[in-house]
Amino acid sequence: MRDKNFWLGLSLVIGTIVGVGLFGLPYVTVNSSFFIMLMYFVLVSAGIILLNNYYVTIALHNGMSHHLPGYAEAYLGKWAKRIAVLAEGIGLFGAQLAYLLVGGGFISELLGVDSNAGIVVLTFAYFAIGAVLVWRGMRSIFSTEFALLLIFLLLILSFLYISVIRGFYNPLTLGTYENIHIPYGVVVFSLWGLSVIPELISFSRGNERMIRRTLFWGVIISAILYIIFIWSVLRFSGMETTEEALTGLKHLLPKGFFLSLLLFGVITTFTSFIAIGLALKRMFIKDYNISHTNSFILAMAPPLILYLVGFQNFIAVIGLSGSLGLTVSGIIVCLIFFKIKKEISKKGASHHSIFSHDIIMILIIIFAAIGAVTSALYEFLPRY
Repeated sequence: MRDKNFWLGLSLVIGTIVGVGLFGLPYVTVNSSFFIMLMYFVLVSAGIILLNNYYVTIALHNGMSHHLPGYAEAYLGKWAKRIAVLAEGIGLFGAQLAYLLVGGGFISELLGVDSNAGIVVLTFAYFAIGAVLVWRGMRSIFSTEFALLLIFLLLILSFLYISVIRGFYNPLTLGTYENIHIPYGVVVFSLWGLSVIPELISFSRGNERMIRRTLFWGVIISAILYIIFIWSVLRFSGMETTEEALTGLKHLLPKGFFLSLLLFGVITTFTSFIAIGLALKRMFIKDYNISHTNSFILAMAPPLILYLVGFQNFIAVIGLSGSLGLTVSGIIVCLIFFKIKKEISKKGASHHSIFSHDIIMILIIIFAAIGAVTSALYEFLPRY
């Protein structure tokens, strides 16, 4: 725990996980309930911790260096690679689009810009700065994540304190207890960090124990921070919570603190934007042997194009990204691990046999499939 690399790695994991999904969670909570959200966080956190461990084992097995599509092709075949590419595209490009939508909106609110043209210009500036950091690569990402994480922790703990002192709703009594299926996609999206594992392995030089420990604490700490944020928002806005959480607090909080929360929103979305952009770029380089420049363009252009052509419902974006794209990616990880685990056991590789038991993996797949289908249907079908 005194290792500097552990803390740098942990900052990257948390910075990647905690992103735009944060701001959709309070709204989803009041459309279900606080207790239902806690249940989802417990189950999804456990599932993602297991998936992370499976993926680390896959990535370290036989010394191959790929992202998920490359491993899918190597162990399952080209059909799996095609599905993995589609799933990763839906999940990660959807995430990038959501960061642009919310991050650009928060900057506009922070600077008092309300014209459509001004919002577009500021969103493009947000995109351009993130793109520069993605172009520069790993070293700049780690140093940026660590500094921004410290600021983020200070802001969210301050928000908790103020909500306890000045809030007037009891989050435990809020919620409709209807639509209990809708949190799945948003919670999966909010806790997903699989894309950062190849970068973490590269940074840690294959120190398996540190990688697993970093990922475990990254998910746990992120889940706790999410719950704190949900509680703090609901203490102020109650059932009037808006889809983007912070916009509904504008007239309920002191102006100075509200502006600091907007800054907090920019920070959390921005850290994930640059980290996932880097993961996408490296996926194209490693799994498709595409040049650095073309990989950068492929990683960064789609979300900007989607934004410019008018995809702007961020709750639907993150819900579908989590329930379809990221869930399918998780199922593919389970299928790969299922195929190679006997070989791993023969080699004496490190993994927990209890948590990699066939029954556990089958339960993860079943739970993920049910959650994906019900959540996706909710997004596609009329809600009323």
